[in-house]
Amino acid sequence: MIEFGPVIAIVDDKKDEVQGIIDYLSSQDIGFRYFDADIDESNFPEKQIESVELIFLDLYYSSAFDPYQCAQWIDEIIPSKKQYELVVWSRDSHRTEELLSVLTEINKFPRFCITKQKSEIYETPDGIQKLINEVKNEINENKNVRVDEFLAEIIDFSEEHVILNCLIDQKSDFFQIRKFEKTPLTHFLKFDVGTILMVKVTTSKGERLFEYIEQFEDYSDLFEQKNIFDKFKDSPLTRD
Repeated sequence: MIEFGPVIAIVDDKKDEVQGIIDYLSSQDIGFRYFDADIDESNFPEKQIESVELIFLDLYYSSAFDPYQCAQWIDEIIPSKKQYELVVWSRDSHRTEELLSVLTEINKFPRFCITKQKSEIYETPDGIQKLINEVKNEINENKNVRVDEFLAEIIDFSEEHVILNCLIDQKSDFFQIRKFEKTPLTHFLKFDVGTILMVKVTTSKGERLFEYIEQFEDYSDLFEQKNIFDKFKDSPLTRD
């Protein structure tokens, strides 16, 4: 008999606040696993779960918010380089950006994140159905979104633009020099020449967003070319 793992993980220290979600998933025969996030006990899975595609995650497990505790749950559940969706299901969803910064730091950033504020409107069976429908709709909307990711090295920048040596195809060792606009979607503190980052380009109808995510692993062996910017200092790319 083939056993399929859970598709959804639920992380919360108060089971009564997610019982409606648990009951709904059970009634629909959707595979899930609930994790009690009590900080006084170690309730992490024995190993990361490859089958999980979506996580409902609460943010507070004690009197103080600790984004690293939240991120540890993601890290313990989701394998490296596994794509997943994150639903922040919390009364304090305004702290989501702090969590996402830590997930960037540990290279476990979600494919996309949905924030849902716990409130009375979701406490009844009809409310749970409303919550599930809203999450489904947002997931379906994101299915029409194209996301491209690649590693890149900063070789120059200005107040409005950044010029990158982009590793377009690692297998064929294909690089390309590209000029991008800076945007508020920047998941590190500053631009420095030589910094290696992940560029995430999200394209939807009529809109394109860029995220620049600093990498904490050593990729220097992939970008061994020295003084690469000297080759392009007279290129139109370097002129604003």
